Amino acid sequence: MAKLASLVYTITARSANYVGLIFQRTTSSEQKATPNFSVTLGVVPDYLFGGPGLRIDGATEGRPGANAGLEAGDVILKIGDIAIDDIYAYMTALGAFKKGDTTSISYSRDGNVIESEITF
Repeated sequence: MAKLASLVYTITARSANYVGLIFQRTTSSEQKATPNFSVTLGVVPDYLFGGPGLRIDGATEGRPGANAGLEAGDVILKIGDIAIDDIYAYMTALGAFKKGDTTSISYSRDGNVIESEITF
């Protein structure tokens, strides 16, 4: 019980002298905007992958990605003329297409680059 009382006293005493957090502006004000897009590949991105490219954890059967041959573990390198360096480039690329559009997609699987046609 004495330890608890001592802890409560210490916290109370320190908080009485607490000044608070001081706001500091970050060094970079550049923030990537999320692009709007109306099509998807039907894939699950691997958000922990450091790139280059966008590795996928899975592709939904019957969706454009699976129809183009994408599988879990593939790394998307290019959609149309847009190089995919990260998830932001991937979303930008999706924003360039609409439902029914057909383009090329390049991806890496087991060290081999594969190019396929994809229809959104």
